[in-house]
Amino acid sequence: MKTLKIVFLISFFLSYSTFAKSDVWVDEDGGAVVRVYEEKISIYSLNSFYYFDEIFTNFREGNKELRICIGLGSNGETGMPSDCYSDLNAELSVYNKGKNRAIHIDMSSYPFLLKAFEDYLIMGEVMRVSIDNFDLFAAYTLHKNNILTPDAYEIIGLPN
Repeated sequence: MKTLKIVFLISFFLSYSTFAKSDVWVDEDGGAVVRVYEEKISIYSLNSFYYFDEIFTNFREGNKELRICIGLGSNGETGMPSDCYSDLNAELSVYNKGKNRAIHIDMSSYPFLLKAFEDYLIMGEVMRVSIDNFDLFAAYTLHKNNILTPDAYEIIGLPN
């Protein structure tokens, strides 16, 4: 956790730029898309994935306990990243006639951490994101080689 905090401080001093429209990152397995935009991390499930579906359903039914973890990863590494944050606001949405479900997590309390996370992705580092309800978790591995093209973005019906 200290390493990621140091990185975000370095990123802060190296760049005072505001958040610009970010790329959309595809999980290495291809079943989910992660978007960092307007100080939110949105996870779009593009297929039926038991763990995401259970977290989504529990949240929709009123269990508002949700945690997000982000951090560095390495090829072949699985599990939850080490830097976790809870008590964050989140919203659910459904797109493409119910085929794509999403959880949008407000990270506005951690803007520089989010910027550092994105900078690492842009520099080519493997990064991981996970969400959980303190029971089940769904984890996603991201890399700059797995970016959703604008054409693909339109085809799967994600919002602009």
